[in-house]
Amino acid sequence: MKKIDATPEFMEKNFNRTIELINDAVKSDRKENILKFFESFKERYATCPATQKREYYSAFPGGLCFHNLHVLQWIGRFSFLMAPNEFSNETLLLVSLFHEIGKMGTEDQEYFIPQSSDWHRKQGMLYEINPDIGFVKIPQRSLMLLQGASIKLDKEEYMAILLHEGQNDETNRHYAHKENKLATILHFADSWAIKQEREYDYL
Repeated sequence: MKKIDATPEFMEKNFNRTIELINDAVKSDRKENILKFFESFKERYATCPATQKREYYSAFPGGLCFHNLHVLQWIGRFSFLMAPNEFSNETLLLVSLFHEIGKMGTEDQEYFIPQSSDWHRKQGMLYEINPDIGFVKIPQRSLMLLQGASIKLDKEEYMAILLHEGQNDETNRHYAHKENKLATILHFADSWAIKQEREYDYL
């Protein structure tokens, strides 16, 4: 079983790797706004967990950044098999980094906060959802954050983020078998990364 030690060094390394990848892969005029976005949310993005509960996936400090990089490792492989040469490295990078970026919360409020109940922590519920944040589903919150940062997405990227949970989200049922290719590719990459991360142990 792979073990993850979520140290400050681990979080800093993953954040720095994210910035390196943006600098390498983003060739469009979006780069400046994307880098500003990550710089403005640096500490929160670097430390944000991916989920609330230990049995889910990457429910540790820095888990979201780690998960997004893990998705990126797989999206290129699925893209190569399912739509070779159809999507740029920039597009594959951005949907990997942004598909769950809404888990950071809003511009001024965190989505996840440390669990205050000892009983819940013992049950593996390490974080709770901030009760002061309004309900918005994660894909929509992700898109709202990007809009607020003036990060423009093309139609394929927008729909991939919106539908990345596939039919695991019942509200996507009207899109069943009508999703664009990128949404399907992102869903498979995300699902495979999650499956692997559920097998990790972390300190």
